[in-house]
Amino acid sequence: RPAAFDGTVEENLQRVFALKAQQGTYERSRIENYLATLGRSPEFLDLAVRRLSGGESQILALLRALQVQPQVLLLDEPTASLDPETTQSVEALISQWMEEAEQRACLWTSHDPQQIQRVTDRQIHLEKAS
Repeated sequence: RPAAFDGTVEENLQRVFALKAQQGTYERSRIENYLATLGRSPEFLDLAVRRLSGGESQILALLRALQVQPQVLLLDEPTASLDPETTQSVEALISQWMEEAEQRACLWTSHDPQQIQRVTDRQIHLEKAS
């Protein structure tokens, strides 16, 4: 389960920008656009973090990562707790995010071979040594 601060989803997203290492400001409109891609309403921002499901916690963690606009995004099973429809929405959001700026990279781990084929240009398959 992704780590989160007490409070609402929006407070968690805003808190990232209070860190000394982080530049920029919270942009609610950007987050609302991301939520629309995920099929979620802006009311998602008002949810108490302690009441989020596992999948909703994953969405919070993804939004928190995307909003700081990193050049490289490492995703470790980002859709593991999500239903198929939300999984498609997350894949669409990450694709949209990648297209928003040049010089972005995404490393995505998954146990789902079909997903890896859908979301990546290149793959590395790790197998257990005999």
